[in-house]
Amino acid sequence: MLWLALLPWLLALGACASSDLDARLAYWQQETARGLPLGSSLSEAQAFFSARGATLLCCVRMPPQAERHYVLERRLGQGFMREYDVAVLVEFSPAGRVASLSVQRWGVGW
Repeated sequence: MLWLALLPWLLALGACASSDLDARLAYWQQETARGLPLGSSLSEAQAFFSARGATLLCCVRMPPQAERHYVLERRLGQGFMREYDVAVLVEFSPAGRVASLSVQRWGVGW
């Protein structure tokens, strides 16, 4: 039962590894809520992310949702055999205006 002895250590390690991830999730949630209102244009959204050192890319689609532009910060946290990214998803209306925003944690791995 060695794994039981190691469990507290593994949980503590996982908590430390996710602190950057949690901080970046909170950062993007606050920044988008404060500085990128619904109805912003594509050029305003691009300028918003550029001012924060990020690039708004086109596009990702996760059916049944609409196609979305996105910003992706890679490898911000780790769990057991998994890495975590932060994704900021921006949906634009047919008129080219921000229709919705979502800040998500994406896990990649086993």
